[in-house]
Amino acid sequence: MKIEVVGVHLDVTSSLEAYVTHRIGLSLDRFEDRILGVTVKLHDISGPHGPGTKRCHMEVHLAHRESVIVEQDHTDIYTAVD
Repeated sequence: MKIEVVGVHLDVTSSLEAYVTHRIGLSLDRFEDRILGVTVKLHDISGPHGPGTKRCHMEVHLAHRESVIVEQDHTDIYTAVD
């Protein structure tokens, strides 16, 4: 399954990318034959002014179906991913 992790106003470290990939794998591997790919956008929606709200926007591209989109906001990006 192809997983793309993109940061928007947020640096995606290798450990954060590995965490996202691991969590998606745990959740979606059993559906791999129906998933074309997953795009994850990690946003710092509070801007560069210190700690604030982060957003995880995940879009699962399905074969023969419309994409499924899930978003979660939290002050900790790892918690938003979960």
